[in-house]
Amino acid sequence: MTKREFCAVLGIGAGAALARPVTALADRLRILGGGREAEWPVEAGQVSPEFRKFLAGVRVGARRGHGALHVFWLHAAPAAAPLAVATLEEARGRGELLISERDRASVPSLVVENRGKSHVLLLAGEILLGGKQNRVVTEDILLPPLSGPVDLQVYCVEQGRWSVSGGGTTRFGARGTFAAPALRSTVMERKSQRDVWAEVDRYSARACFPLGSGTLTFAQLGTRFALGEL
Repeated sequence: MTKREFCAVLGIGAGAALARPVTALADRLRILGGGREAEWPVEAGQVSPEFRKFLAGVRVGARRGHGALHVFWLHAAPAAAPLAVATLEEARGRGELLISERDRASVPSLVVENRGKSHVLLLAGEILLGGKQNRVVTEDILLPPLSGPVDLQVYCVEQGRWSVSGGGTTRFGARGTFAAPALRSTVMERKSQRDVWAEVDRYSARACFPLGSGTLTFAQLGTRFALGEL
C-alpha cells in the first residue's frame, strides 16, 4: 500500500471515528492544532462515542487464513463525509504546509503550520531536510486544517551542523524519504538523542562512509540509507 492509499483509508475511518480533536489514539496518533489538543482527551482503554457509532455499522465477513494468521474482512457503508487527508509532500507541494525552525532554534522542536483545507498526515520516521540540521519526525501526527503554528517534536539525524547552509532558509523540505526501520523504531520508542546518533553511526559504518566530524547528511547517502539498504 502506498502512502497515498494509506491516507485514503485513514480518511474514511477518521471521518467517523475522529469527529473531534483528540490528544492520543493508541499512543501513536495525535491530532494537533490551534491549542485544542486537550479539548477532548481519550484516555487509554476508552473508546470514543463516534468510534462506537462507526463500529455499530460494521459487519464481520468471511475469514481467510494462512498458517497461524487469520484475517476477518470487515464490511461497512462508506462514510458520508470521508476526511480529506494529504501527505506531507502533497501539502508542501501545494504550499499549504510550512515547517521551520523556531524563532529561537531548538534541536528537538520545530514549528509546523497547516494553511490548507485538508488534514495533513505526518508519519513517524519521515525525514525533514534543511533548517539548521536535518530532523526526523518522532510520531504519527494528523494536523487539522488551518491549524496555526504548532510545536512539532523531532530528533536530529545530522550531527555536526548547526547553521543554514548554501544560502538556504530555516524552512524544511522533504523528498518522501523515511528513516530505516531500526532508526524509526529508536525514534518512536522515544530514546535519547544519543541513541538516535548511535543508530545513524551504525548505518554509516555499514556503508563504509567516513564520518569525520560526526556529520551525516541524507544527501550524501541518499535514499538507500533511508530505506535501510546500507
